[in-house]
Amino acid sequence: MPIKIKCRNCEEFIYVRNLNIGDGVDCVKCNVINWSFDQNVENISDEEYESNKTKTTPRIYKGQSEVIESKYPTLSTVSTIYKLIAVLIGIAAVIGLFYGISLLDEYGGKQMGIVFITYSILAGFLGVVSLLAISEGIKLFIDIEKNTYRQNSLIEKLINKIK
Repeated sequence: MPIKIKCRNCEEFIYVRNLNIGDGVDCVKCNVINWSFDQNVENISDEEYESNKTKTTPRIYKGQSEVIESKYPTLSTVSTIYKLIAVLIGIAAVIGLFYGISLLDEYGGKQMGIVFITYSILAGFLGVVSLLAISEGIKLFIDIEKNTYRQNSLIEKLINKIK
């Protein structure tokens, strides 16, 4: 059933179809997310919906957690890339370690083997730990933003109830 929501920011009407309780929708005019549990929701007829719907379809959010995830898809991808590079560096370090061990048995390769082993352990460990730390830092940033958004939403609901 179509509904119209009065934007809490610019007071423009947003016309949508099939919005569930707790879902949110972007205002086409000011891009503020309006949640469907607000008091500014009204059921309308199909004719009113068809005559007032905008050319730009407003984005619908399925609960608050999707808003933050969809806000930072590139950061999530970068975090995954850092983890993948960390795994590749770890594999290369293990291969270098075994290659260094194999050089120890060859004539004149003892010094080179020790260099390979030392470099593989140090560079591999530092590279993997650094890249994993960067990846987790990015995820931490996204989680902090998600918690801040939830807190602000709850405070806004509380203020609206007090008014």
